[in-house]
Amino acid sequence: MQGKTITNALLALRAQIIRGNLDGLDHVDALLVARGIDPAAQVVRKPRSANRMPRRGLASVIMDCLRDGPKRSRDVARYLAEREPSVIYAQGMRRVYQGLYRLGRQGVAVKHGRSWRIKELPKYPFASS
Repeated sequence: MQGKTITNALLALRAQIIRGNLDGLDHVDALLVARGIDPAAQVVRKPRSANRMPRRGLASVIMDCLRDGPKRSRDVARYLAEREPSVIYAQGMRRVYQGLYRLGRQGVAVKHGRSWRIKELPKYPFASS
């Protein structure tokens, strides 16, 4: 069990060195080779971007965008990416797509063709006294 822990720690250290462009990669690779692990075969993935947007923030951003009139989902995603710097456009497309359909299920937004708009409230005549 301890062997797996040491190997995982060395792999994590190697990934950190590669991501941060730090010194010591040769030493970590030498330790991995000594443990029988081929460092060249290991894949180093980029860390996921932090999603710092509040949970209810997406619905308010979508509603703000749709207040100007009907918009397509990619226009809403572009608006989201401009307004929230922590959300990149590709990630925004997925989140907007989910958010628009969630608002549609709640009865707040309506889809017409490829465009979304805010659902209009029924207009009731006011009773005059």
